[in-house]
Amino acid sequence: MDERFEFDDIFRLYYSQLFFFAMQYIGDENECDDIVSSAYEDAWRYFADIDRKAAQSWLFVNVKRKCLDWLRRQEHHRAYAKLHLHIAQRTTDDTDPLETKERMDRVARLLEQLPDNTRDIFTRCYVDGKKYREVAEELSISTETVKKHVVRALKMLRQGREKS
Repeated sequence: MDERFEFDDIFRLYYSQLFFFAMQYIGDENECDDIVSSAYEDAWRYFADIDRKAAQSWLFVNVKRKCLDWLRRQEHHRAYAKLHLHIAQRTTDDTDPLETKERMDRVARLLEQLPDNTRDIFTRCYVDGKKYREVAEELSISTETVKKHVVRALKMLRQGREKS
């Protein structure tokens, strides 16, 4: 049988099972779709080497690994954002209004120094409170690109704050 037909059969047979399996870990349909699609891309790349009898197991293990990797990345991003929020709150809790205004002005100046795309994405996520997925859909970019811009913005803001 032609490999394309075999692969197509495996795709149809397991896609929904893999999707719901990923949903148990992730809970976000778009992310799960990306993860399962990525697992199928890997399967296609290594299809000649995969034992057809073990294809189901191979796919489930691959999806599980990708889900766990995604969860680790999310935890890292959450911890990073939480730390910066904590620092911001700590520095504004016991200060007088003049210091707070000066600090806010300094942050505004630092934001202006960010590249336009990075500033726009950072503002949508942190000021407007949008999720990475929402911003990605609005701008027709991947959620990974949104994350990279946010991390870059946080790094630049932190470096700018340390200099001043």
